[in-house]
Amino acid sequence: MTVRAAAYKIRFGAGIVSLGNEVYLADESVREELQAARTRAHAANDRAALRRIIDLESHLMRTAALRPSMIADTKRLLEHLQVSHAVIGGLAVGVHAHPRATDDIDLLVDGAQVEAQSHRLRDPAFMKTFNFHPLAGRRGQHWLLSHQHGSIELLGAGATAHKDLRALALKHAAPHGADLCGLPVVAAEHLVGLKLAAWESDPKRMAKDRGDIISVLGAQGDSLPDGALGYLNPKLQARLRGVTALNPALIERLLGSAP
Repeated sequence: MTVRAAAYKIRFGAGIVSLGNEVYLADESVREELQAARTRAHAANDRAALRRIIDLESHLMRTAALRPSMIADTKRLLEHLQVSHAVIGGLAVGVHAHPRATDDIDLLVDGAQVEAQSHRLRDPAFMKTFNFHPLAGRRGQHWLLSHQHGSIELLGAGATAHKDLRALALKHAAPHGADLCGLPVVAAEHLVGLKLAAWESDPKRMAKDRGDIISVLGAQGDSLPDGALGYLNPKLQARLRGVTALNPALIERLLGSAP
């Protein structure tokens, strides 16, 4: 088995669900059907597929098995690397809004720091817990590490067309509570920006990222200050205004353009 095949067997064979800001192991067949439903919802605006997404994610959260050790091991790894980092993706959505299924732990990192410390990823003390896949998991500043309960993706803040947005999110991340072992989590307003940027980069993510944006702003929008999303560039602002499920007055207030 090649390194690439081994890495992706681990990555897609052990899903993770965030529930109550903890990490859970998900059922592979249900996750495969969930991805198919997201694809149908994106391709044809299929309302039945949207309802099925809700049902499947609810099932994953009811039946998942708790794996809190993965968070603790990840925290230990990041302390070992001594790099700036912040939780993004599904776990961050779980902090700011509602739990949702996610395939891995996504971490925004200072890519230059990881480059300088990459030799530490092969430290024998950590090879017992993590496997580093530089061929399968790295595209620019992008690293994949496998753990017995899933995978961890390190996404460099500087390797993207939206590097200023990522740098801003990393700079203002704040530590979360004991359920995430104190890992920093990006702020709600910056999570929205990251979701908009990911959606722009990969339109196939539309159903998932749009749903996460709606959830985060539904939970946190009223508490965010005026102009909290004013840092978004014009293209991302236009994309946000196109999310019709959101209150237009709220969006204009957060963009700083309300009268």
